[in-house]
Amino acid sequence: MGTRAGTIASTTGRYAVASLALLVIGVPVLYGFLNAWKPSGEILLSRFLPKSPSFDNFARVLADPRVLRGVLNSFFVCFAALVLGCALSLLAAIPIARRRERIFSLFYLVFLSSMIIPTISGFVTLYVMMVRLHLVDSTVAVSLLFAVNMLPIGVLIFTSFVKTVPLEIEEAARIEGCGYFRRIALIVVPLLRAPLMSLVVLQFPSIWNNFLIPLLFLRTPEKKTLTLLIYNYTRDHESDFGAIFALITLGMLVPLVLFLFARKQVERSIGITSGGLKG
Repeated sequence: MGTRAGTIASTTGRYAVASLALLVIGVPVLYGFLNAWKPSGEILLSRFLPKSPSFDNFARVLADPRVLRGVLNSFFVCFAALVLGCALSLLAAIPIARRRERIFSLFYLVFLSSMIIPTISGFVTLYVMMVRLHLVDSTVAVSLLFAVNMLPIGVLIFTSFVKTVPLEIEEAARIEGCGYFRRIALIVVPLLRAPLMSLVVLQFPSIWNNFLIPLLFLRTPEKKTLTLLIYNYTRDHESDFGAIFALITLGMLVPLVLFLFARKQVERSIGITSGGLKG
């Protein structure tokens, strides 16, 4: 009886903590979403629900050509960074997972330890390097920075996964004359859907919402991402709260839609990665 009561209390406590977390995170997001449907004058009245919902704020934002340009720039940076980051992470993870020399274990520890180093701590050196290499104001260079930032978590996920793939499959392909990169493309990558989608879903929001790196390294207005556009929009339209909330809502929708479509793949990848870590 005591054990059952303890289990019920533990479950109730977990639900209470989850509900509190949902409340703290969800209410501000919901409030911003609802404000996007209100006229600016109504937002100042501090009503939670819109009295007369209107699409006018979204229409004004979508009519601004800078918004479409900012969205396209963000998509380009995210796509290029994710493709390059996933490729580099996989190429680094395979020898770390397969080779038994101590140097590869050291590489693995270096990748993991870099996760605890704040990114901002290297910005001064990074900026000097970017200036000397003439890479400032380049969306490609910004994509490369994001791809490099993906390496620690990418190596962690892919290393755990590659350990679950039988080495005999790759050895059989090698005997048949299949080269190293061809084995990766034909054998490893097709089995990579779950952890690959997990890495994409984990990293896409952080790249999409990143503000500091684009702020430091993008200068031309035509190359600025959506986060910089929102920043400039709040200064240019500081009295148009409805349009500001509409633009913020549009910026939140893309990562949310991606997560909803890929949720099952993420859950599957978590199970694969956990099994790999235990093994």
